[in-house]
Amino acid sequence: MMRYPLLFAALALSVGCACYAQKVTVDPNTGGAAQSAGVDASDTRLAHKITFEAWHTPIKTILADLSKSTGVTLNTGFGKMEWQVRDRRMNVYVKDVTLAQLMNSIARVMKFKWSCNEDINPPTYRLVADRRLLAKLQAESAKREAELKREEVKRRTSLIQTLAKVADASSVDLEKLKETDPYLYVSASTGMAKMVTQMFEDMPKLKDIFVSANQAVVVGAGEFPKTTQQIIASAVRGFCKIDTRKIPGDLEQRMGELDVHFDCVPKPFEYEVRRQLTRFATIDAKIAGGDHYIGDLCVPESGWGVVRSKTSMWNMEGEQPPETYWTNARQALAKDDEETEYYLMFDPVEEHSKDEPGLDEKLQLRVSSEDQKAFNAAVTASGQRTSVRLNYELLLKTIARAAKMNLVSDSYSVVPAKMSLLSDRYPVVLGGSAMPADGASGEVLGRLADTYVLNWNTHGSTLEIRRRDWFRRRSSQIPDEWLKPWQDQLKRDGMLTLDSYMIMAALTDEQIEENVNCDPLLDQAVGFWHTYSFNKGFARLYTQLSGDQRGQLLTKQGLDPRTLGPGQWDSYAGMFSGAWHDTLGSEVFADPAARSVVLTGTSTTNTGGSTTYKFVVSRTLDDGKTKTDTWTIPLHKVVRPEPAVQSK
Repeated sequence: MMRYPLLFAALALSVGCACYAQKVTVDPNTGGAAQSAGVDASDTRLAHKITFEAWHTPIKTILADLSKSTGVTLNTGFGKMEWQVRDRRMNVYVKDVTLAQLMNSIARVMKFKWSCNEDINPPTYRLVADRRLLAKLQAESAKREAELKREEVKRRTSLIQTLAKVADASSVDLEKLKETDPYLYVSASTGMAKMVTQMFEDMPKLKDIFVSANQAVVVGAGEFPKTTQQIIASAVRGFCKIDTRKIPGDLEQRMGELDVHFDCVPKPFEYEVRRQLTRFATIDAKIAGGDHYIGDLCVPESGWGVVRSKTSMWNMEGEQPPETYWTNARQALAKDDEETEYYLMFDPVEEHSKDEPGLDEKLQLRVSSEDQKAFNAAVTASGQRTSVRLNYELLLKTIARAAKMNLVSDSYSVVPAKMSLLSDRYPVVLGGSAMPADGASGEVLGRLADTYVLNWNTHGSTLEIRRRDWFRRRSSQIPDEWLKPWQDQLKRDGMLTLDSYMIMAALTDEQIEENVNCDPLLDQAVGFWHTYSFNKGFARLYTQLSGDQRGQLLTKQGLDPRTLGPGQWDSYAGMFSGAWHDTLGSEVFADPAARSVVLTGTSTTNTGGSTTYKFVVSRTLDDGKTKTDTWTIPLHKVVRPEPAVQSK
């Protein structure tokens, strides 16, 4: 049976350093090596003019094709193991440029370096990572992450103090807050501020977890004094005008059955980290199958705090927001995102003067019928989750054609745009709020950079574009050779095995976005985000089990968690830290011997040949009743896509 701890250890490590095979040319990052960021034209072969097009293509493939067409040997990395160079993807759309110009553009955009081996006649060239630069950026990233944590703790502590001040606000104070601070008004008027203040006072450990950690915490209301239970019940009822679900009339009498969920923002998923400084947790109360929203713990003056609380306030008052509200709200939320860019290692925005040559040239952006046909065919062949990237590529081609420029850019599987600037989830290329159909080239490129979080520059006749978050995105990359067995399995059998699915689902959300969702077969197999994200904790435990332990899962007796090793037990406990799980995540599970617990699995073959696995953790309570939590693993049959029509 194949074991996977080494695989996941490799994923968790920083990818700043590279591994090399033994028989290679001199590493250009060491002294004495012939190196430069780019190449010069002393090699007359590099003056050869080429026309070339490739979209979302690995660099190893691009350079192999260029080597074949020009006769110049262009290698990638030092050996097969340096996949961080070889497997990185690019967009290239050039006509009649010299090979030297294209090579230099590739190095600038990708932050790589060219090494020339002059001991061979004619010389050969190798594209390598700039390891000094990567080490510097890795150190800076670690520094900023520590700063982020300190700032987050500071803001969470400040929020607790602020809520305590308004917990017992008078009616006069509430009216003032309604005008000056909608978040504190809603928090105080519904009783959420008083509830949080009292719970943290009664249970300092809960307060410490909130301040110092990002994890879901489930607390039974019965663990608090009767007076605090009444305060919790009052807060649940206080939100009844916002949460329209029916609250039990005997809520106060049934408080022993109620659980309070602090669903804290998880790490390190990028889109959650972007909110780490503003939104900290959502509070829900669950009783008798009901799920009642109590409030958000966030920075009162943040975009999220103001937007969410104003909406709640209008709901409570039965009022409608102004017509301009949602436009302003999107801008406020975008401001929250910008605040965290520093901590996420975004490159600074490169400003361009209006006086730069050519930026006032008028562009008319038009998509040819051939390009539109190719785009539609590609979307049909690859699935909806690649539509954003395909639309982005068509936009780049359209701008390059209109500006009569060549194009070299990096390429990532998902191109998250600033949603506040887009007219739709999959924005039209032309004429929408994201991109005008006509305009000066400087205006068009500026809007492109703002919308898709880019930096751009021009070198001669070539437009060079790079994502401002490229350093973070590269850490989500995994080797193509890890993906190939899954791809081959789907081509051969039409469905992944359970073991393969579990390895894939155990990847981080960003790794799935970057490596799986871009593939039309793998994307079908992994399923929708909410499914694999929900199953991630269980998948990580599964990959650590031995073959015998996996076999026990599918028996009637099941697997006894008390037989798990220390590392396995940590993964098992982590299954219950997700925001969607019930009280199985409470402290009763801290001791594996505390209750009678069993983990079992069953499989069902569905119509069409797909298979569904259900894994259930059940425990026997003191009163003899059984409580369960379930993870459903769907193994989908995939459809082989038809080849997309290529535009000319």
